[in-house]
Amino acid sequence: MNTAIEIDKVESFDEKLMGKGPFTSLFRNVLLKAKELGASDLHFEPKNKFLTVRVRINGDLKTINQVSKEFSGPLLFEIKRLTGMSIAKKGKVQDSRVSYPSLKIDLRGSAIPSIIDDKLVYRIIDTSKTIKLENLGHGQTAYNALKNISNNKTGLIILSGPTGSGKSSTLYGVLNTIDKKKLNVLTIEDPVERIIEGTTPVEIKEHISFKLALKSAMRQDPDVIFIGEIRDSETASLALEASNTGHLVITTVHANSCTGVIDRLKALGVNEQLLENNIRFIGAQRLVKLLCDCCKIESELGFIKNPKGCKKCHGSGVFRRVPILQYLNNSFQSSNELSLKEISKPLMLKGLIDFNDWEKIQ
Repeated sequence: MNTAIEIDKVESFDEKLMGKGPFTSLFRNVLLKAKELGASDLHFEPKNKFLTVRVRINGDLKTINQVSKEFSGPLLFEIKRLTGMSIAKKGKVQDSRVSYPSLKIDLRGSAIPSIIDDKLVYRIIDTSKTIKLENLGHGQTAYNALKNISNNKTGLIILSGPTGSGKSSTLYGVLNTIDKKKLNVLTIEDPVERIIEGTTPVEIKEHISFKLALKSAMRQDPDVIFIGEIRDSETASLALEASNTGHLVITTVHANSCTGVIDRLKALGVNEQLLENNIRFIGAQRLVKLLCDCCKIESELGFIKNPKGCKKCHGSGVFRRVPILQYLNNSFQSSNELSLKEISKPLMLKGLIDFNDWEKIQ
């Protein structure tokens, strides 16, 4: 007699998030609030008396909730369970990635132990929004230059800037301009932030380094390779080699300016002749704040931020952030996209901004 084997269905994270427990409901409501506010990151911070919940909006952190210390531990326990972290590893560094299709949200999570309890931080990815280059707010000159990147068949495309300067969004926008029906596009990231339709995403893990992933990618008949970041000499050399052998390589480097990118790559020991022959585009990007049109205040200096804000800007006085871009193209002719009118828009209260004075650009 045949005996049927019954296998219990594994509850998905999306189904877990729809649970009715008080801490599950609290976390779900916080996620919805963060998405409504357009937050990029979500922080759960254990303090002596409270667990503070903060979100990052337009570059600034804002407190949206506080939970009594007596509920802090159970809440953090439940959040870990809901976001794919081990609930048995309290006091350990952890990373996770989880999707909630019902909310159209992906989370990239990080846990780090403090002397009070584990602090949890999540990068929020709104999957309902496709990143399009034309919607990112670049000036027309910079937009045209970025759009033309996809016309290159080979070479090296590099964007620089500090963490949180919008580099990934800009390059995702560039990837979305590429005809992926005709081309083989691979992305190598640590971790994968967004899955771009038509690409093959590769995530760096303990047993998969950038070096190993890039070497393997070269055997996958690629047309375009996106590398999340060049961090070491081996990755730099391999990226340059790929760009020199018939592939278009798009990547980022931490540097303060366009010329700083070149200096950084030289410091990593790349072949200068190969670098000169294969560079197609170098950009240095920052994000600047735009005042809320509904509540900005006119003064002798021009428009300034309304400290009270309004409903449209959620009380911040800032409507959104937009990128500004300095770049060098393959002829190494420096370009500056900002006009006097564009410079007056950001949230800077005194004088005009020297585009190259990065210290003044928040």
